[in-house]
Formats: sequence, structure tokens, C-alpha cells
Amino acid sequence: MNKKFIASLLAFSTVPLTGFTDVVFNEKLYGYIYWENGLPITDLARRPDSWANPDMAADPNLIIQTGYYNLRFDADDVDLSGFDAAEGSDYMSALTEDVTEFSDGSILLKAYKDGVAYTARTGVVENDDSDLEVHLIENGQFLQRFDHTGLVFTDSDGNELGSSGYFEVTAWPDRVVFTLDFSDDADVERTTIQVKSPEGTAHLKDSYLNKINLAIKPQDDEKLSTLTASRYITEAYEADTSDELDVTFDSDLYAFYIELDPDKISYSTDDTAVDRYDEYVIEVTNPTDTEANIPLVFAQATIPTITGTVMLLADYDDGRPTGLPVQISKNWHKSDDYVHKHEGSWLRGSSMVTLEANSSKKFKLRVIYGYWDQVGAVSHAQLSLIGYGNTHWKWDESAVGAWGESMTYDPNQAIAAAFIADVRPTWTTPTSSSYTDHGWTGNYGGGDFLKYFDENGDYRWGKKIKTAYRWTGPNMTEVLYSGYSDDDKLRFTYTTQQVRSNDYHRRFHSYKYEILEDIEPTRFVYHQMAADYYTGPDFDYFYRGNGSYLYNSVQADHGGNDYTGDSYYFHKRWLAIDDTETSSGDDSANRGIISLASTLNDTTKVPYLHTYGRTWGSDKTLFDLSGESTSESYKAGDVIEGKLEFIMPAESSSEYWGDDDDFADRLAAYENSWDAIQDEHIYNNMSISVSKGTLQQSYPVVINAADATVLAKFTIPADSGVGHIPVVIQNASAGLALRAQYKMEDSDSWQWAAENSSNINTNALYQGYYNGDGTMDYVFNIIRPSGTLSKAMTVRVFSTGDNN
Repeated sequence: MNKKFIASLLAFSTVPLTGFTDVVFNEKLYGYIYWENGLPITDLARRPDSWANPDMAADPNLIIQTGYYNLRFDADDVDLSGFDAAEGSDYMSALTEDVTEFSDGSILLKAYKDGVAYTARTGVVENDDSDLEVHLIENGQFLQRFDHTGLVFTDSDGNELGSSGYFEVTAWPDRVVFTLDFSDDADVERTTIQVKSPEGTAHLKDSYLNKINLAIKPQDDEKLSTLTASRYITEAYEADTSDELDVTFDSDLYAFYIELDPDKISYSTDDTAVDRYDEYVIEVTNPTDTEANIPLVFAQATIPTITGTVMLLADYDDGRPTGLPVQISKNWHKSDDYVHKHEGSWLRGSSMVTLEANSSKKFKLRVIYGYWDQVGAVSHAQLSLIGYGNTHWKWDESAVGAWGESMTYDPNQAIAAAFIADVRPTWTTPTSSSYTDHGWTGNYGGGDFLKYFDENGDYRWGKKIKTAYRWTGPNMTEVLYSGYSDDDKLRFTYTTQQVRSNDYHRRFHSYKYEILEDIEPTRFVYHQMAADYYTGPDFDYFYRGNGSYLYNSVQADHGGNDYTGDSYYFHKRWLAIDDTETSSGDDSANRGIISLASTLNDTTKVPYLHTYGRTWGSDKTLFDLSGESTSESYKAGDVIEGKLEFIMPAESSSEYWGDDDDFADRLAAYENSWDAIQDEHIYNNMSISVSKGTLQQSYPVVINAADATVLAKFTIPADSGVGHIPVVIQNASAGLALRAQYKMEDSDSWQWAAENSSNINTNALYQGYYNGDGTMDYVFNIIRPSGTLSKAMTVRVFSTGDNN
């Protein structure tokens, strides 16, 4: 696609950057859910039984941590051993803030049959088939939702009811809903839920129905009543057609359920689909005399693109980002072996808006699919695995575009036996012969972050693992995972970022290990490409280099369950893998990683790449990033940090169908399988010069905003910058109307930094998300005009001044 750019000499305004005056920022609107002692499983499937930690299953406590309250649910004792108000901080700070003190509450669940009361006194967490009976339904910043299908109800004589019913917990930042459902057992004529707070207040729901809900605000020790949707959602319609949306109050969710009914999308047959996004107008009202948090759920009756969807709340008047995120949770799995109410295809966006007393706010709900401004959009969301086996808990899926996964994450390493699971290229030939583009590609998967075996050779699991969905797209994602080793000797925090592109799958992984006690590990790996117990693709050769220099070509020495060959100095170097076949039998791309940074206690620590031959499944070669030795010792107080770039370029022109013309030209000229990885290292190892703002990082470009109309101005030198370059403007005023322009070194004319310049006045081409202090981070993607790599390019990001 040839890019067209419109010249403009814009006269800057001097209006102060005041941002929105009517958006209520509430830093306490967040929640986390995690297993206190680790995922309670004993059957490790692919992994050796010797790796099991019985303490994880012995005390299966689920923690819900929010900005308003904390709960601890004992899944085997079916009780609330924690029920506390909390003075929360903010979403990102709370990621590494621990809940260590709990006050005992209690929960009593009863079902009545033939006049006899049966009480849930115990719960089966892992059944005899090694399936988990506790399932994660929805998870993100606002809504944590799980069920328990293994409750054991007995009468006063110990006789069992014979059915487990269905118990569900739905937790918003400021309220929690308990649901007991015996709809599948017609003989149950009455149900009861009683929650008692540490102060002794009893909250009761008792009904001659076989399904009931009890909603509570734990921080206020207050039972909630049903709300009327029309009082809180005073307008809801599709922006283009003005068709009204169905709005109801959902008692299971204790939220206003707004049903969207978008048209299907076919990228392979509809050339106009690259410009497709949908907008809806939602007016939210607080009819009460006090400030209120309003819970919203946007549910798609028809799902146009389930693998890649982003929802944003934008300003109704001019479309600028409000900074208020919308959490996406979804599912597409269905089992033939059992029926679950949340199996099958569904996609829901959840958010919470704080409004002053007796006030209203009108938003545009912007729904972005596979493309954004004609470039592949990025997304990262929780994907429920209900309907896909039962030995699982949490799964995240991220994508470039919306026609297949790009990378998935299994933080508890349950079903995939690896933190990084499915890994797929984008813009390459699909596996199905029914498509020539816009289809699922082969799986090159498997990878890990920390691999920690202690001084006795015992594998150390993660526990208290939380996920922060800081940015969920569409220009750049940033999601963090944090937890502890199960021996309490270190804390880990991982960051994954993915960037919008039309050339290839490109993302960044960062790790941070805080050593809390001295450790003498027998194997300690910072990051792993391919994994000990994940199938992975086949390859015969890999290549190692530094910039334009190929260090060596290595024939892989598969198998052996040991390290093979020499460790390789890997400080700011690259690795290219010449993959030959994936698990689905095809091959359209090559994998590459680039070392960007590595420190020990804020001082550069040279990382080394170690090749490990494994035998599980079939003989493979893995790549472990660690110190010079994988058994180095570390002292309490040590902090290890590092960052890698991961890319998956097409292996040849015949496999590439994207529309980045410059990449297509380079790809056609390549003679070696490592050339694209080498070029990424050369061209995006940029030396940025900044004249407005403060440079924090050269790639992705990160600049602290200047306190001026021009927030950032910088120059990308000649022979630097390929693909859609992510530009992050940090710590800027909230709610700004922004523009981005560029000019080449041989021109005095500023051009709009957009594929389709008609979108500029909608303020839609940049994303903006709140920070905990009320500032916002904005992200643009800048691409050079075709054929200008040899020229320097200056970029400026500025406010229009229309920010009230």
C-alpha cells in the first residue's frame, strides 16, 4: 500500500494544557485475584512428579485484592478467612503490594431438599481425575470472577445432597456478588447464602428459589439491593445508526449489561474492513446524592473478531481517550465431555466509572478489531479456558490483528507447562489452504521466564501470581505479571509489550528478580526460548550475531537433558533460529531474539545464552538466558533485570502478505535466514536526539512529556527506524487532544503521522491510559514514508490546545 501524507503547517495554541475537567479519576478502581500458595494441583501432566509441591494443594486459598477491600476464600473449607476493608493505593503499585493480614469472616451456603437443609461444609478443589473444580471466568483490572463446582453439601447427619450446585463469586473493586445456583436440580426448593463480617454483621439471602445472589460492599459492611438500569444508563445507542442498545441490570454480575450487536467481519473478502471500527454512545448517570462507582459490561451478541478486540472509552464530543480502560474477557472453547454455563463463544468488556452525585457523563465506546488506522492493531486479554479440559486456571492471549493468536501466556504453567505457550507469526501464510491471508498460522510455541531449581535441585514454583493489564491496545500493550517463588526467596516481575505493525510480530519481554534470601541454585534461568515441556518447532541450525556481524552458524545438538556447546556472550546481540517445521507441519517464519539490556543491582551484567538439549516429547534444543553460569549464587538484596525483543519475520517473500513496502523490498533481497533479525537489530538500535521532553528509552521510544504545548520533539537519525515505531509520551496531563507530525531532513513541511489522515480530527490515532498519580501515558506509532530510511526524520507530538 502506498502511503499518502497531507502537508500541514499548524499554528500552535497557547491554551494551558488543562485536560478534561469532567472525568473523575479514581485510582482505587482495580482488583487482583491469585492463589495464595500457588495453583493447587498435584497432577503435573508432562512434568516429573518430583516437581510437585504438596503445600500448594494443602491450603488452596484464593485472594481477591482491590482498592476498597480484600477477601480470602478457602476453597476446600468453603469459608471466608479474610473479609477486610482496605486503603488501596493504585493499580500498578498494588501489583507488588502484598496482603498479609486477614480478619475472619464466614460464608454459609445451604440448599433445601424435601424440607431438609444441606450445608456446603467442604469443597473438592482437585477431583479424582486431577481436574480443577475451581475455574477462572473473567479477570482484569475491574472484574474478577470465578466459580466452584466441587462443593459437598451434607445434612446434620452427614448425608450428602447428591449434587454440587454451582457457586460463583464476582468481585468488582468496591463490591462482591455471591451466587448459588441449583437450576440443574429441580428437587432443590430453597437456597440460602449468609455472609458474616468480622464485626459480626450477618448479610442474608434466603429464598424459595433454586438460584440466588447476595451482593455486598465489604468495605462498608453493607448489603446491596437490585438497581434499575434506566436510572443509571440514560442513553445507549449505536453511533452511526442511532439504533438503541438493550440495557439490563444483571444480578449475577451486579452490573449494567449493555448488549452490542456488531456485524461480522471478513478481512479476506472485504477490502474496506481495514477501516472498520464501531462506536456506541453511552450516557452514564449517577442519580444518587453521593459519589458512586457505576459498573458496566459491554457484551457482544455477535463477535466479529474474537482473537483481537480492544474496547476504549473515548470522549463523546471529540473522541479523545479518557484514560478509562475497558477490560476484555472472552472464551471460544466448548467441551464434549461436560457442560458449563460459561463455555462456548462470548466476549465481554467490563469497566467502572466514578461519577459525582447527581451527575451524568456521555462517552463513546470505541471498539477496535483487527486494524487501527489501516495497521494491525494489538490486543492482550484474558481468555477463559472453560470448555478446554479442566486442568487449568488462567490463560492470556495477545494478538497482532484479529485472525489468530500471536502469543499466549500460562502464568501458573498449568496446561501448557510453560509460562509462554502458543507463539505464532502474523502477516505470513495461514496453515489452512482455505486462506491466502488473514488466517491462523503455525505454532512455534514454548518459552519461559524464571527457571529456578534450588540448592537441592528442587523446582521452585510461582505463587501469589498477579496480573496487571496496564495497556490493552490498540497501539501498544503492556501487561505485567508478579509473584513469589514458593520458597519465598525471591520475587519476580515480568513485563510483556506488543506493538502495532504491518511487517511482523514484534514484542518485548522484561524481567526483574528481587532476591529476598541468599540462594545457591543448581539451575537459574532468566528467560527461556522454547521450553522444557512444550512441544515447539523443529530446526537444524541457529545463528548468533552482533549488529551486522554474524558471529557463527551452529548446528543444533538436540537432546541429552543437559547443556551443550559453549555459553555465548549475549549483551546487545541477536539470535536467529532457522525453523523448518511447526507442530502443525508448516513453516512460514523464523524466530529471533535481541538482547536489549541486562543489569545486576543497576550495573550492567553481561548475560549469556546457554543451549540446552531436552528429550521430553522429542529431542529439541532450548535457549536459556542466564549469567555466565546457570548455577550462579545470589545474595539477599540483589536485583537482576533485563529486556529482550522477540520477532517473527516471514522467512521469504512468498510467505509474506502484509503491506509494509520497505520490509517487502528488504525481504526480497535477503540471502540468509538471519537477515531480517540482523536488520531489526541494526535499524532499531537507534540513537534518538530529543529537543522537547526528556528521553527515557530509545526503542521503543519513551519520552517524559515537556510541560508545554509541544510535549515531545525528537529526531530519528538516518538508517534507523523500521516498522511502525512505538512512541510513548509519559506522565503528561490527562485528557489531551494530541497530534503527531513528522518532517524529513530535506523538507520544511510537516506531514501528518497517519495512514488515513481523515482520522486525525477524531483524536483516535493515539491511545491514552491513566497512571496512578492522575497523569496519562500516550502512545503513537510512527512509520517512515516508503524509501526514506536513508534520511533523518523529526517527529513532534503536540496538544491542539482544545483541552477543556
